Amino acid sequence: MSIRELAHVDSACTVGDARAGVRVDPFWSGLWRSGLGSAWWDRKLLASHVDAGLVRDGAFNMDQGQAFESFCCGGGGPVWSGRLRGLAGLGSWRVVTNQQLAAVSGFSGWASASSSTVRAGFGAGLLRMGLFAGGVPSSSTGPVFLLRPGSEKVFGHLSRRLSYWDWLSITGGLPWRVGGLFPRHNVLMSELGLLAAELLPQEFGLSFGERWSGTDQLLGAHGNKSGDGLLVRDDGLRVVVELTASAAPALEQKVDAWASLLARNRLASSGVVVVFVVAAPDKSDRVARRTRKVVRSAIARYGLSGNAGQADQQLMLGIGGANVATIADWPRGADEVFTSAGAINRLRGDDALPANFAFIAGASERPVSADIFLRAVNYASTKADMVVVDTQVVDTKVASTADSMVSDFMLPLWRGGAFGLGLMEPSSKGASNLHRWMRRLADVYHLDMSNQMVAVNKMPYSLDVDTDQLEEAFSGLGRFVGSAYQNDQLFAAMSFGGLSVDDENLAGIASRVVYRMFPDKIGGF
Repeated sequence: MSIRELAHVDSACTVGDARAGVRVDPFWSGLWRSGLGSAWWDRKLLASHVDAGLVRDGAFNMDQGQAFESFCCGGGGPVWSGRLRGLAGLGSWRVVTNQQLAAVSGFSGWASASSSTVRAGFGAGLLRMGLFAGGVPSSSTGPVFLLRPGSEKVFGHLSRRLSYWDWLSITGGLPWRVGGLFPRHNVLMSELGLLAAELLPQEFGLSFGERWSGTDQLLGAHGNKSGDGLLVRDDGLRVVVELTASAAPALEQKVDAWASLLARNRLASSGVVVVFVVAAPDKSDRVARRTRKVVRSAIARYGLSGNAGQADQQLMLGIGGANVATIADWPRGADEVFTSAGAINRLRGDDALPANFAFIAGASERPVSADIFLRAVNYASTKADMVVVDTQVVDTKVASTADSMVSDFMLPLWRGGAFGLGLMEPSSKGASNLHRWMRRLADVYHLDMSNQMVAVNKMPYSLDVDTDQLEEAFSGLGRFVGSAYQNDQLFAAMSFGGLSVDDENLAGIASRVVYRMFPDKIGGF
């Protein structure tokens, strides 16, 4: 594998001196070690130092009114546009290095302390500067310094000079916020967001700072919790990034809070995932181990899965705009548990099925007992000629619940003549897992396998399956009935609440399953 320096990798950054590999990386350069919040300067503090004779360079000690007018001069030109984009970057990322802000805004005027943009913005009170090693704002400051939002009052004066669209592009309609900063997290997240936008523009179309990573914005949740940043993938997935540099107790609280929110807002409906990034170069192994342990514990505690999962998809399948009922609806009443043929036939119109069946989805945010499943099936049997149940027993994370589902629910039904359909993912691991499951039914539970069927689920068109090989592998364990093909359109429809009733990708396997169950009533193929 060839390795290229970051500076030689194609970048979307339009400011050459501020692109990745050229600008100072705050993580690897060790800026994170410095007390980023301990050397902040604003115009009033600098003025007091000048008056006391502690500072001789007066380049930054400007009259506030003159500095404000200087910042606003040339309204409508490229310099003005670059300055406004820089303010938008400060509002989003909160704390950035000068080089980062130049990259974010695409305007080189933010890159140097000697520029009129930085001096006028500081003198007007629109921004504050953070300096390392006891420095003082001057024309020779550099090459790296920090910038953060300045006075809310001064920004209010600026807002009155802006068009509505300029104001909206800077603030997104939110108030200009000065407090509540986390400099180290903000700077490191700014770099991560920039790298994603620069080097992976095809994968991450949008990159946002802490200001746009709030749970109220992403999930409609109450409170002021937010991530450190947000990456939006090209397919719409929103990736919240949480940076952590220590294994302090606060980490567990942070993970627990996100896990609780995600348990109430499943991926299929929210499009939100959370990624924890360990940013502790001197103790990364220890912190990473602790972070993994805390995250895994929260996943288990809240019943979260590491991926979207079949259950999450099914929870959001819609029929005529209404969510499909699931076994989790049992507390609301027996009639709320299953979807009837009528609900589907109303969508089919002239193609309505001459059948009376009930569908029970096993998708649930928490394990449901075998007893409830059994009661639901028995009740649905009084309302329909055929009951179809999706147990998702293999996906059940609680071992005792899975064992009970097999022994107390599935086996009694199968031994009473019910049919079974085992689905495998299109991979050798998927096939081996299903084979092991079917073998266990035959050898451990001594089940008659004549009514068992197997199929491949989510099969991409580009992958060929050796049907003869699968039939031979599952000989005596289940009749192979084909593959359910998956394409982007079908996946998108299911993800956003559409239940495809006649999709050609599913029709073949559905027909074979039905024929296997009712060969005397349905013609051959």
